[in-house]
Order: sequence, then structure tokens, then C-alpha cells
Amino acid sequence: MAPNQPLFSRRQLNLIIAITAVVIALLSIPTEPWPAIERQQLQQVSLSAIADTDQPTQLRLLFALPRPGLLPTDSALLVTRLLEQRLQASNDSIATTLHGDRISLSIRLSSTVQPDQGWEAQLHRLTALLLNPFDSARIEGAIKQLRAQRHLSRNQHSPLQQADRWLRQQPTTAPLSTTEILQLQQQLFSRSQLRLSLTGSAPQALSNSLNAWLQQLPEGLQWPSTNTSITTPLALDTATPGADTPTAVPALQPLAGRQSIQFPQTLLMSRIIEQLSPRIHIRLYPAATTSWLIGLPTATTPPQWLLTEITQILQQLATMPDWELEHAADQLREQLEQRLHQPAAVADQLEAIAFYALPVDYLPQFDATIAALTGAQIRQQLLELLQPERFYAASNR
Repeated sequence: MAPNQPLFSRRQLNLIIAITAVVIALLSIPTEPWPAIERQQLQQVSLSAIADTDQPTQLRLLFALPRPGLLPTDSALLVTRLLEQRLQASNDSIATTLHGDRISLSIRLSSTVQPDQGWEAQLHRLTALLLNPFDSARIEGAIKQLRAQRHLSRNQHSPLQQADRWLRQQPTTAPLSTTEILQLQQQLFSRSQLRLSLTGSAPQALSNSLNAWLQQLPEGLQWPSTNTSITTPLALDTATPGADTPTAVPALQPLAGRQSIQFPQTLLMSRIIEQLSPRIHIRLYPAATTSWLIGLPTATTPPQWLLTEITQILQQLATMPDWELEHAADQLREQLEQRLHQPAAVADQLEAIAFYALPVDYLPQFDATIAALTGAQIRQQLLELLQPERFYAASNR
């Protein structure tokens, strides 16, 4: 009787094991790369949260500033500095970040602290730090320090500051006062200006602490609308050297803001233009309703730089095949997906979604919008943006 033969050879078994391991690994990869965002209202304040045990527990308090612009106002800068001084003195590990339209406070909960106890303690201390009026002497000192810094840098060329003043229709910096700073502090740190973003484990378990804390904040009033209106349009191609424009001035073009369904295309087009224009720093400055594509010349840039720059970009664009433009779109999608593996990037994305009240499925919507663009469509949108008459010169007006 013949001995029983094995069904598979050793080589076949090793191959089966290897294939099985690959299949298991592929099945374990999440099919949905986008984090699930949940949103709820606490004391009329919007809380956007991502529940993820792999993420450090981090709460961000986002206070909307009045008169948003490309840069923070001097009053917002001073309020932030005075608050940072308080935080340092209290030894609270709360990070502050100042943007042109908001102040962001980031609180990270230690893994060794019970969630409810940790939040309650930190939030209780934060209430006094935010609401107790700043000391008048400290405000006066901060104003003098800022005034001295402005005086020392008065001859330094800052095209972004020039563009910001032009958009605000403010040719010079207005003087500050203690009363103005105290009024801003009182109105800023309220529920009306606040949005919340939360990443980490068990966000729902922390909502009770947040709900109780929010009741300690004043309700406040919404800031009045301050939509930017260009009352004296000046196309950049008409800006010639002379008394009004002795040097090159920044060029600005209004585009779709973050809350627009056109923003994904706006971001992609700005990235491509920035890559094709290495000589002039061109960057997109996004905001809620209007983003600004801004070219920032240097002190040595000739006054008629825009027409030259656009001509050179168009020459490069003419030689680029459609597949290369589609590749630029794929790169933007890949960068977004890769960044979502980084805890800090996830918190940053959630902050933007929370602050601008974007849909909770904004990330997959963004990805789908970019993925649907063809090379021909990208080229057509670029050609529409690269028209000199669409830009404005941030000259004195």
C-alpha cells in the first residue's frame, strides 16, 4: 500500500501562507481613509469631534476675531500676548495660536489624568484667565512695547502688511488704547465667538464637563459683518511707476472662500500657480467667504512684474500635458490623506472644519471634487485665473 502523499509541498505551503498574510493585511486596511466627524451643540456652541483612541485627547477653543484680515490686528495681537503672559504665570500648558480671523487655544489632556477630572480642573482655571480683566499697567506696557517694535521696523518693506492695510482700507495703523483692549477681551471670550474642536478618545464622556464650563462664559454678541469691498479698483496692469506706485506693489485676486463649494478647485489652482512661479512668492490666504490669491514682490521686483510673471507661467502651462496637471491634483489628494496620519494635522483639519462650520463630510467631499477634475478642466480654470485684469494693486488709495 502506497504511503499517504501530502496534499501540498513545502514550497506550496509557504506560498499559501504568504498569500494568506497579504490578504489579511489588505483586509485590515481601512476602506474609508477619512475620520468620522460628529457635531453637537453645547450651550449654543458648536462642538466638532473625532473619536479616535490613537489620537491624543486635545481640545481647541476657537474664538472668532472682529474685522478678520490677512494678518491679525494690533489689538488682537496684544490680547493674545497678555493672555500668554497669564498662561505662563499659571503654569497651564495651553498653547495659543493667533490667526487673521481667530485665536486658537489648545488644551492637551495628560494620559495619566482621568478625563473628567483633568478637563474640569483645567477649564476651571481657564475661566478666570479669560474673563478677569487684564491689568491696566500691563496693557500700557504692552502697547508701548508694540509701538517701539513698529517704530524700529518702520522702514522695512512688508508687502503682506501693505496688502492687509489695503484690504482693510486702513492706510496707517490706528493708535491703541487700554479701553479698546479691555473691550475686545470682554467681547471676544464669550460663547457667541466660540467654536470647539475635540480629538481623542471618548469625546462624548467629556461633553458634560464642557457643557458645565460653557455656562460660566458670557453669551456675548456676534461681531458685526465686515465684508471687504474694493471701493477703488485698480487693475495691476495699469499701475505704472510714478508718484503713486514708485515700487512694485502686491497683487491680489479675490477667490472662493472655505465655505464655498469652489474652494477645493481654488486651493488646487493656487498650488499649481505657486509651483510655476518660483520667482514671485504667490500664496493663497483663505478665509470664510473670500480667499485672496496674493503675489508678494520683493524690494528689487520691477513695478510691472505681473505681466512678465503671467507670461512666463502661461509659457510653462502651454508645454504641460493634461496628465501632468491631473498628477498635480493627485498629489494634493495624497498629501491630504497622508497628513491625516499625523495627530497634529488631524487636529488642524478639524479646527478649520469646526471654525468655518464646514460639513462633517467635508474631507471626502473635498477629495471627490479634486478627483473629478480632468486635465483640460484644470487648464481652463488656470487660464481664467491668470488674467491681469482680475488682479488688484495694493497701492495707497
